[in-house]
Amino acid sequence: MRHRTRGILGVGFSYGWSVIGVGVVYIFYTFYGGMRAVTLTDFVQGLLMISVVVLCGGFALGANSGAATLYDLAITLRPQWEGTEAFPLASYIGAFVIWATVNAVLPHTVMRIFAAKNERQGRASLAIGLGLYVLTAVVTTVFVVAAVVVLQGGEDLEAPDSTFLIFLAQQTPTWLAGLAFAGIFAAVMSSVSAMLLALGGAFAYDQAHLDDVADLRADPRVTISGVGAAGSGMSAEDVVEGYVEPTAVDKLVRDYVLKERRDGNVRFRIGQVRQIGKAAIAAELADWGRVRELREADRLIRELLSKVP
Repeated sequence: MRHRTRGILGVGFSYGWSVIGVGVVYIFYTFYGGMRAVTLTDFVQGLLMISVVVLCGGFALGANSGAATLYDLAITLRPQWEGTEAFPLASYIGAFVIWATVNAVLPHTVMRIFAAKNERQGRASLAIGLGLYVLTAVVTTVFVVAAVVVLQGGEDLEAPDSTFLIFLAQQTPTWLAGLAFAGIFAAVMSSVSAMLLALGGAFAYDQAHLDDVADLRADPRVTISGVGAAGSGMSAEDVVEGYVEPTAVDKLVRDYVLKERRDGNVRFRIGQVRQIGKAAIAAELADWGRVRELREADRLIRELLSKVP
């Protein structure tokens, strides 16, 4: 049996083509808009999902004369809902470890960290996100579930996973149910978009990044010195350090889309240099202030001093 969906224009689409179309939209706006597009859409999607949960909680309370009445009625119809079951200590520890580990690597968590301008904003974003997570969890696991218990007369559900869907179908207007389904869809879209961006970023760093480093190192406008210079004793890896003539700096920066960063992997020294001597290489290595570079700088200085009569 073929499934077809009907859009707002009344045009029918097959389920398969709908999935393909949505996938194309995901990929387009993620790779075309990059971090900015994903961050903005995640923000809108987050507002949508939180609004839906809060509104559902409001409808659950409104239909049952408030929180106290709703809770008491649910307990009356299904007394075991209030009961608690004790588990071994290891179960609680294991559940916490799994929860903490999974939440640390969820795509939208990673996106919040990537989108933060500094450490303070990153911490604030994670804290606010956790607070909203707790709020929505309380609304859905208490108010919405209690409302479904009342709707079902305390009877068991054939599929517990359908609790939220039953509530939407029986106790919310059509427009809210539509927003809720859009919110569920948005949750998937948020994770998929963040995952696509992370994969694209990893590929760009592992492939395009290293290719750019090789091209920059081989660029005739750069005279390699310091790390990566012949005789430095260092493996340059993704570091490019060298001298550039003043007239070539701006164009070189534009050509390779370089950004000024304190911990960047490209170091330019402005000046016209024909040949790099060991003393200059030693000074440039020492400028890094790291153990390996200082060790090689010391070696070069010792080699020069050993040749002094």
